[in-house]
Amino acid sequence: MTLSGTKNRNLFATVTLVGAVLLCWSAEAAPRNQMMRNASLAVATQIGKTADTVTCYVYNTSDENICVKYDVYPVWYFSEAKRGTVAQYLPAKTGSSIVWAFPAQQASMQCKLVSARFMPRNELCQ
Repeated sequence: MTLSGTKNRNLFATVTLVGAVLLCWSAEAAPRNQMMRNASLAVATQIGKTADTVTCYVYNTSDENICVKYDVYPVWYFSEAKRGTVAQYLPAKTGSSIVWAFPAQQASMQCKLVSARFMPRNELCQ
């Protein structure tokens, strides 16, 4: 093989490697920017009461999907009330119950929004 043939191969390999790295960087950057958009203003929280329970409801008022994270009490683990964090995926214009308590625990019930972000449908809500 000639010296110019080796140079051409090295140049081709270098250009291919640089192109692949640039493509990976651009593919990584787009979803992260989209996932980090704050959606707190599109979230409404409401406490609902019935004869048997007190429930914290969360509503997505936007036209986009949202992942919310709440600091809540009580979270039930084997019939024991504990403090915890709950993540919930909310499709556009929907609502969901995220925590409930017995009426006797109403005064100690907590449901505080920690974060809310817009997200694509195929992403995990954590």
